[in-house]
Amino acid sequence: MSEKLIDKILEVNYVKDATGHDHKTFEYDQMEDIFQEIYKTNRWRKADGAGSGSIPENAQTWLKILFQHVNKFKIEEIHDFGCGPYFLYKDLQWPQSLKYIGYDVSDIALERADLNCTNPKAVFEKIKSFDDLPGGGKNNLLIVKEVLQHWPHQIRLDFLNSIKNKYKWVLIQGSATSTIPPEFKDNLVFSERYAHEDKANSEVGIWKFNNDPKDSLLT
Repeated sequence: MSEKLIDKILEVNYVKDATGHDHKTFEYDQMEDIFQEIYKTNRWRKADGAGSGSIPENAQTWLKILFQHVNKFKIEEIHDFGCGPYFLYKDLQWPQSLKYIGYDVSDIALERADLNCTNPKAVFEKIKSFDDLPGGGKNNLLIVKEVLQHWPHQIRLDFLNSIKNKYKWVLIQGSATSTIPPEFKDNLVFSERYAHEDKANSEVGIWKFNNDPKDSLLT
């Protein structure tokens, strides 16, 4: 990736407030009620309420990069923060050795995830605090797909500060690269930017924590 392109990516205007629902700003303790209502009313309509980004045909680049990490770094556990109803992965065959743990604040999303999941090694847990994420050794991967853009600035900062020393591998995808707070741009490596498969005028971006640059997938 050229330095000019990277500079262009880093200059994308940061969206400070939440998007995708009516609450542009809110506190962390309001999050459970907000996302419970989103799933109850089917606000994002598609993919059992998770939105079009959780339709497998719309997430092929994400799945490619995810499995590059899983295979190259011999990931043993995936911790999926904001797992929603597990619609994206419901027909996916994970490696036999891999354990998947999905975390969400919404009881409705987790109930749908249980119904969608046929993987006996997958479990779903309700999360009350960022501190409840277990972290782990070098073989655990935290994935955060299309979550941060729905939060206001301070909650994004609190989350990133909470996980930055817990995981060696963290993959973050947002509906725009502008979901990463400016304060954290130096802590993350930009991995990919591409057009949203379902929205011609929308771009998505994938970032990873720069905890061990020598192991980066970047070319």
